[in-house]
Amino acid sequence: MIHVFPLASKMHDKSFYTELLSDYLKVLSDVNVRVSNVITSAEEIENLRVKDVEVAMSVFLTGGTSGLARVLASKLGKNVPLLMIAHGYHNSLASALSAKNRLLIEGYKTSIVFSEKVDDVKLGIVAARAVSDVKSMRVLLVGEEDGEAADFGRAIGAKVFKASLSEVEEAVDKVETTKARETLSKLASKLDIGYCDTSLIEKPLKLPLALKELLRKYDCNSLAINCFPLIVKFGFSPCIAISLLNDEGIPAACEADLRSLVLLRISLTVSKKPGWIANPCGLTKDGLIFAHCTIATNLIKGGKLFSHFESNNPVAIAGEIERGEYLLASLSYNYKELFMNRVYVERSGMISDKMCRTQVILKLSTNLKDFVRKAISNHHVLMPLELLNVLPYIADLLDLRIIT
Repeated sequence: MIHVFPLASKMHDKSFYTELLSDYLKVLSDVNVRVSNVITSAEEIENLRVKDVEVAMSVFLTGGTSGLARVLASKLGKNVPLLMIAHGYHNSLASALSAKNRLLIEGYKTSIVFSEKVDDVKLGIVAARAVSDVKSMRVLLVGEEDGEAADFGRAIGAKVFKASLSEVEEAVDKVETTKARETLSKLASKLDIGYCDTSLIEKPLKLPLALKELLRKYDCNSLAINCFPLIVKFGFSPCIAISLLNDEGIPAACEADLRSLVLLRISLTVSKKPGWIANPCGLTKDGLIFAHCTIATNLIKGGKLFSHFESNNPVAIAGEIERGEYLLASLSYNYKELFMNRVYVERSGMISDKMCRTQVILKLSTNLKDFVRKAISNHHVLMPLELLNVLPYIADLLDLRIIT
């Protein structure tokens, strides 16, 4: 839950901020946040109940409130991100800057949104909601993993539940073939499915249905699959399952990549659109090539089903992404750094048969060879450009250093 704490100094007459507070409350009433009474003393903070606060927002109605903000942060604890909202009057910004930089030195996760207009607080709400959604992820991790789940839990605060491949196989066997054929019929209206006969596609299409049952069983809201052991055991790839889950607003990551899953969750929260996990594969005179087989079908046009690249098993997705500007991001393995870069999709589709099936050529705003030298991860997530302005605040609240 996001909690909002308005702060004011007793040095300032209430008439200084009453109208401003009313304007803020009108904006906040449109969103699902909990707003406390105006706080003017440390004693009021000591009496607050903060057990269910996932992300906090402090509104600096006046100056003289940096001390209150620090007491509030201490009450909340260092695991609760604190987003500060400042404005241009009554020394609000000065107090927020003082509090922020002292808290950063002390190890708190915090950032400032300057609200030139009251409506600018909405940017802070979007950032806070994304962080809240990330921290409240309940991830179903399918198959073996290399120990990253513990690092993920410590860094992000989300929960991980594990399902074995045998459990998934049992769930797949329970899915009726007619259900898989219904999914195939829906796919046929969006994609060219002529690559292989129905019998080869039916079992891969049982997988997303089985995974949704397991998500319900474990009360999870997101998913990561260790793909290659699954391909070896089942004889088909989970690419189509990952694609369809992301289509439905369930963040799903391939190769048990919990770091990229964080970015998929953020993309869905902020833009209502899934991101796309892809690997950098090579350089051309036009840009950097990224490729992967799991793109959500609602992100592409001219989509086709093909064999999975490495295994040649069914079934993977190739399609074209609309040309234009996007945001490319990746999260480091130690959950300390976030790479983000404004990019342009120049070409896309299945340009080569020597890569994963959906491929894009991106023009980056950084030197391409420098990108390869400095890259902090193999997987990157391509997201809508609208995340450009909000992602830095999210990074602050998750204690991530931004690199470009």
